[in-house]
Amino acid sequence: MLLEQGLEFHLEGRLEEARAVYSEALEFCRDNAHVLHRLGAVLAAMGRTGEAIERLVEAARLEPSSPQIHEDLGNALIDAKRYADAETSYQWALAEGPPSAAIQNRLSMVRRMLGRIDEAIAAAQEALALEPLHVEALKNLGLAYKAGGDHARAIDAYRQAVSLAPRQCNLHYNLGVVFVEQRRYQDAIGAFCAALSANRFYSAAQRGLGLALEHLGHFEEAVECYQTCLRRDPRDVATRLLLGAAYQKQKRINEAIEHYRLALAVQPANKEARNNLGTALQCARRWDEAAAVLRALVADEPDFAEAWNNLGMVLGLLDELDAAQGALRRAIELRPRYADAHRNLGNVLLYKCRPSEAAAAYKAAQTLDPSLDSAIHSEGVARLLNGELARGWALYEKRFALRSPEERSRYGGDTRWRGQSLAGKRILVHAEQGLGDTLQFARYLPLLASLGAEVHAEVQAPLKGLVAAMNGVRAAYAFGEALPAFDFNCPMMSLPLALGTTLKSVPSDTPYMAPPSELAVAWRQRIPASGARRVGFVWAGNPGHENDHRRSIPLEVFRRLFEASPETRFFSLQQARSPDLAALLATSANVTDLSPHLHSFEDTAAAIARLDLVIAVDTSVAHLAGALGAPLWVLLPFSPDWRWLLGRTDSPWYPSATLFRQPEAGDWNTVLADVAELLRGKDRRRSSFFAFAAH
Repeated sequence: MLLEQGLEFHLEGRLEEARAVYSEALEFCRDNAHVLHRLGAVLAAMGRTGEAIERLVEAARLEPSSPQIHEDLGNALIDAKRYADAETSYQWALAEGPPSAAIQNRLSMVRRMLGRIDEAIAAAQEALALEPLHVEALKNLGLAYKAGGDHARAIDAYRQAVSLAPRQCNLHYNLGVVFVEQRRYQDAIGAFCAALSANRFYSAAQRGLGLALEHLGHFEEAVECYQTCLRRDPRDVATRLLLGAAYQKQKRINEAIEHYRLALAVQPANKEARNNLGTALQCARRWDEAAAVLRALVADEPDFAEAWNNLGMVLGLLDELDAAQGALRRAIELRPRYADAHRNLGNVLLYKCRPSEAAAAYKAAQTLDPSLDSAIHSEGVARLLNGELARGWALYEKRFALRSPEERSRYGGDTRWRGQSLAGKRILVHAEQGLGDTLQFARYLPLLASLGAEVHAEVQAPLKGLVAAMNGVRAAYAFGEALPAFDFNCPMMSLPLALGTTLKSVPSDTPYMAPPSELAVAWRQRIPASGARRVGFVWAGNPGHENDHRRSIPLEVFRRLFEASPETRFFSLQQARSPDLAALLATSANVTDLSPHLHSFEDTAAAIARLDLVIAVDTSVAHLAGALGAPLWVLLPFSPDWRWLLGRTDSPWYPSATLFRQPEAGDWNTVLADVAELLRGKDRRRSSFFAFAAH
């Protein structure tokens, strides 16, 4: 009677009552395999997996020839993620009983979880041979094919399953996941919508739909999908992470950070949320906070390769270069084929001014992932920094693969100039990066004219006047202005490749730019000759530049130059007004702020023409001074931009320049001490030292 009552309770879902009945029955017959089996099945249904396994193991010991006991034990072992033990139980069940599609289907899942994909496929096929309409076996066959990378067969299996069970939403969902992996986003949307049609509360499908829409650029619709899930369940961490990642991709970093923190409020130990928070803080340039988050994460999750990789990137930005290198090597140790970590190791080695080793790391990344265009481009940067210009220019062309399709089409096409004869041809040269890049590479425009070309240039609006006045330039256009027809076009920074520039053939004739003559009178009044040395200075670049934290100098540190040479008159060439400079002017009688008069680069050029020397960090004013052939001292971080090369105090690009380099990362004090000594005329070590000449 007890067994019948227990079975009745079990079938009615009254599991606690069924458990109590079977437990009571077990008091009277401790070695009854049937009772142990029934109790184990109820405990498994209650989620008390450990106890269920104990009872089912006892039952199987007492009745080893029962296929049903072994099958149920296998099912409980799957719940405990003991896949190898589950496989053994299913094999016992098959050995003791008739062929079973259900058990073969379960074997397929277990073997897939064990990474034995071919055996998983074979087991699912065996199940289908026994029951051709077995929907779960078709699903597991699709999962096995997907795990093995055979997306076409996975799609076929899922489609067969869907045709048999069109209202089974998870089948549509699985089909959509494969479409996403194949980048067939429109097909994925159809599959996810079908899943939602079967169950409009199916959050996984709602998330999948959002992801597919996001890939197609439908950002607002994707966000609405994620928010739909969160309105139903604000504690849905998986969706919260997707929404945060979507905002992060859209550069809406503060919103991303907010959602990652909300996810962590629900699951404080969630490693994906912690990792994502670290990357978002990095994007927000809150590097100290990012490092703290990621350091705590790897302390808790020492085998989390992605966290080590991200920590390495942040530490590199903080110039903790040895620690960054160690973190990235740990990521590679954990996952040797981690292409991103190899690439980021290359970045850190580049920060350490070890370009040959950096190039090797970038090569390793490319071997592991030939589609990793950033590694190819970065290798080009490493080669250029190392003075390997011929190899560097070719690899540097990969920069276009990192840009939008619109930019790629703009600079490509049949009219792209790659060194063909220019005699009698019109060429349109496009500026493509920063102001300093345009000022540096505009030197090639007169060279193109000497090859017989009619030269037109499209440049940033602030540089239009200076470029238009260059020898050999027929016309210059600001971005957005109507452009003429042309025979050839070429990005400005691809000209060195097309012209075969090496270190020995850098076009170094300066000046190749000049200030407008009509500004001379006004600037003679602003910077009159007085017998004192007149030195222009720039201490900071564009704060939006990714490397600005390395190349700019705090004005409080820079001011030692004014104190070191009180007889020198200093003129600030920063175009933007600075509160720091205003405070400095109140205490430094030998400093003048020219920013109220610097309305254009023509004004800056005219100002430089009145100076004896320009001292500048690596920014556009330094390039302008070099293009004008003005005496120039460039203050460089330990890890300089590639164009300044390594280990030299001169520049092949600017003969009038002297380079001052940090001896180690962040050490501006030594640089400024050297400059101060030279200003005082006490440094005799630099052969490029020159006397100031009055205008």
